[in-house]
Amino acid sequence: MNGQDQAVMETAQDALTTKVYAEKMGYFQDEFVTLFARNRKKMLPLINRGTWARVYAIRQILQRFLSQYQDVSKVNILSLGAGYDTTYFWLKKN
Repeated sequence: MNGQDQAVMETAQDALTTKVYAEKMGYFQDEFVTLFARNRKKMLPLINRGTWARVYAIRQILQRFLSQYQDVSKVNILSLGAGYDTTYFWLKKN
């Protein structure tokens, strides 16, 4: 793995770590995020609020999008650069 690949993996791991801690502190519910986590560390409240805002915004956009296609049997959602994203599991559960 080259340096650029390593940096991308570290970024994905950092984002996951922030999501795990924000979920643990009750900013949002995501029962699946801890299944992907290796590291757990305390994050600053500002980071937690930013993580909450990102999770909330994405979920709202997805819910609005899906509400437009309630009469359609299948809808595709493509998530590029998602890292350790648990959105699929959240959508499947809901």
